[in-house]
Amino acid sequence: AVAAPASASGSHARRLLTLATAALGGLAATQIGLPLPWVLAMLAGFGAPQPAQGRRLAQVIIGTALGLTFTQEVIREVLSLGGDSWRIRFAVANAGYLPSYVTKRALERKTVRGVVFELHPPAGLALQTGKLRVEGGQLEGHAPKSSLQAFAPNREVTADRAVVEWVVSAPRGTRVAMTATADRAGTVRAEVTLG
Repeated sequence: AVAAPASASGSHARRLLTLATAALGGLAATQIGLPLPWVLAMLAGFGAPQPAQGRRLAQVIIGTALGLTFTQEVIREVLSLGGDSWRIRFAVANAGYLPSYVTKRALERKTVRGVVFELHPPAGLALQTGKLRVEGGQLEGHAPKSSLQAFAPNREVTADRAVVEWVVSAPRGTRVAMTATADRAGTVRAEVTLG
């Protein structure tokens, strides 16, 4: 048997060590609830050699993971309007780099719908205003839209957020579930208690 050159075996050992470090880091980051735990873990292995043929695929996968996410930080507000009437406000934001429609072509061809908000009423809840299912607009991402030399204000400063409101009648203490779904960015679930 012919032994592998020392540099080749050292390279393999270094790659295995990097993969093991990234896997352990990903598990640890997941357990403590860090955002994008596997991406952060992969960054821990920044010193590992990168094969040129796999670099582009990795960039696409990481870009998609970073670019198409709703934030779990949603706004849920309940305001008493007197008696058993309540205003429920539900807001979500795109925490990703890409917009919820991903490409302008998809937007032009109308192949993606906007954020769909849904109220899931329990027994005893009556809807006074609004619809149980509301289709909102698209959510912009955080990709830069202008250069750092642009002094004009950006009119789309809140285009990464969407809000819906419902007015309902139900007894105090009723729990109401809501969802917001973007076809390419996922679903956010939230719940409020009236009162």
